Amino acid sequence: MGSTRYRRDDRFPLIRHITAKNETAIAIGASPRLLLWNHKRRGYLSVGESGSLVLIIVLMILAFAASFWLRNFLTKRAVLKVVKMFYQHNALGMNGAKTQRELGLERPDFVARMMKPRDYKQTALQLLVKEDVIRIIDGKLYLIEEKLDPKYRLGSGQ
Repeated sequence: MGSTRYRRDDRFPLIRHITAKNETAIAIGASPRLLLWNHKRRGYLSVGESGSLVLIIVLMILAFAASFWLRNFLTKRAVLKVVKMFYQHNALGMNGAKTQRELGLERPDFVARMMKPRDYKQTALQLLVKEDVIRIIDGKLYLIEEKLDPKYRLGSGQ
């Protein structure tokens, strides 16, 4: 009537298949302490199981979107820092071109990168070079102020 049966899976000796009155479950261990899967024979999924599944999917989508937003935010902030460095060192034309070391944009060594959070300045520098806002001549970098987006300019008014 309401008996519970345990069936051992010969391929996986610690996994048990438990069958009760209206439920089927899979558990790990000699006794059903760690429940892996539970199925009620009332339908495909009970309300509690489908609600938690939807919640997990929504949380995964939100985490994925948050990671993109965070990366975009940190890159924009790094672009501002890189542009500010060019303005501070007066590297605004071919005559004021500076090396990465002089600008403070040298890539940190492996150990420093492992111990600190990711530095997005290198990514921002590559993005600005790709957009032709920063040019490289003979290993020296300079900013072309005319090609820089007005919201990133640090003019005399700021």
